Amino acid sequence: MTGAAGKRMGPAAARAVLAVSFLNLAVSQGIHQSFPLFYVSMLDDLGWSRAATAGVFSLSMLIIGSSGPLVGYGLQALGARRWLAAGVLALAAGLAATARIASGPGLYWTYGVLAAVGLAALGWSVHGAVLTSWFRHHRGTVTAVAFSGQGLGAMAMAPVVQWLIQSLGWRGALMALSGLVAALIVPNVGLMRDPPRSQAAPEPGQPATGPWQALKHALGTGAFWYGFSAFFFVALGMFSMVPHQAAFLVDSGFSPAVAATAVAAVGFLSFSGRLLFGWVSDRWGHVTSAAASSVLSALGAAAMLVMTFRPHGALVALYALCFGLGFGSRAPVLASLAAEKFSGPNFGVIFGAMTLGHGMGGSVGPWIAGWLFDVTGTYRWVFAYAVFTALFSIRLISAAERSPGFAGLRVAGLDPAQDGPGR
Repeated sequence: MTGAAGKRMGPAAARAVLAVSFLNLAVSQGIHQSFPLFYVSMLDDLGWSRAATAGVFSLSMLIIGSSGPLVGYGLQALGARRWLAAGVLALAAGLAATARIASGPGLYWTYGVLAAVGLAALGWSVHGAVLTSWFRHHRGTVTAVAFSGQGLGAMAMAPVVQWLIQSLGWRGALMALSGLVAALIVPNVGLMRDPPRSQAAPEPGQPATGPWQALKHALGTGAFWYGFSAFFFVALGMFSMVPHQAAFLVDSGFSPAVAATAVAAVGFLSFSGRLLFGWVSDRWGHVTSAAASSVLSALGAAAMLVMTFRPHGALVALYALCFGLGFGSRAPVLASLAAEKFSGPNFGVIFGAMTLGHGMGGSVGPWIAGWLFDVTGTYRWVFAYAVFTALFSIRLISAAERSPGFAGLRVAGLDPAQDGPGR
């Protein structure tokens, strides 16, 4: 499972890199995906509109997504260990500062910007670049194992966050989570490993190509833009729903405990779904995996759409099952697909740029959903377009799979990736 690169590093070190990646994503994304629970408390405490409060999450997603190329460059310049340690410190500081805000602009700066910078540095695009550098074989499965930490983190964090909010208030809960994040500094400094230098070296006799020149070549391929668009539409639909799911269920007459259980169930099933569809990707291909997970996401959104007419506990269960299995499962598939198209020493910058689509979709989705609710008084239209975006993403991922990446440029006499022997 470790592949050639993993064997050079040693099986124990390879497992350590995978374990630290899993832990980073479980904690950081588990906290990030608990925002719906803070959202309900913030609405009561601050008295803002839903669009204004959800805008904080939108800004956070914009920062996380738009920083993709810079995050990839920072990873390449500083190495995985130092870059991830810096991300831990930024996220811990952002959460602690958010706990002390007294105004709307303060919340936007502390959670929407500072914490988001930490989340970006610890994000799945960073770990996707690290893991696909180390592991040549079974990339879909390996990245899915690490990315499943997001789902497990969301599952474990939801009841913990709900309990912390009830016991300490939302501000006290954020301070406690800040301490938990700070503890991540230990495994990141002690166990994370940078990719070997040989992985980033050009083949003998080939001139070195800088990351921005390689990115320029990638921007000339259809595979890049189809992948970018797939990230956008997947994130638009998913993150139009995620920050609002608890508020919608409470509005529909369910208790906060039921809403928290649904959020936790989505996280748990997301953990399972990422593993399942990462394995499907390696066995039957990216398109099959993406299509199956996208259909499940569409069914989950459809269940919420039906609940806008007639709320029912069975529909909550159907939503959690389908949306949970589909949520986040296309990210490892797209990471594996991108690695096949653009593998090489500059992959981190290229993949970071591709994930800008995810950041754009994830940033506008929460705000659009809040604005539509404020205007119409219902989430009906939100759930309707979430169904469409999930299904439309299948076509985009299929097109990315059929389009050449750097292989097509090499046929034309170019070699922008300068792949080393680790490929």
